[in-house]
Amino acid sequence: MNTELIAYCGLYCGACDWHMSFPKAGTEEIAPDALKRGTCPGCRDKANICGFCGIKKCAVEKGLEFCGKCREYPCAAILAFANDGKPHHADIPKNLSEIERLGGRDWAKTQQRRWSCRCGTKFSWYDKKCPACNGEVAGY
Repeated sequence: MNTELIAYCGLYCGACDWHMSFPKAGTEEIAPDALKRGTCPGCRDKANICGFCGIKKCAVEKGLEFCGKCREYPCAAILAFANDGKPHHADIPKNLSEIERLGGRDWAKTQQRRWSCRCGTKFSWYDKKCPACNGEVAGY
């Protein structure tokens, strides 16, 4: 399991609408208008699409794999992000604890299962129905 889909803040990029809509996620072949279209190949992508994120910048500068490994965690930036009213952001503290407990690879496996329909199709945080089989899914 690739840990590239785990954002520094503890979000799982594999369930993000923007990430899922990007046709070449995880590669350096980034469409020039990617940000204009609101698409994202993932927080840790080599093309650095998320380079504008202050949380990512801080973690990279400190050489951290995840914010939960920081001695200043939880900092004001993470707390503000986790409390901005978006349900998937509210899971950040729990996610970072789980990443620490399970390790990145195992946590990513649990998230991949969590954000996949029983038919095998991935769905995003706010999907109510599977985009492939139209079955109900457990988004937020």
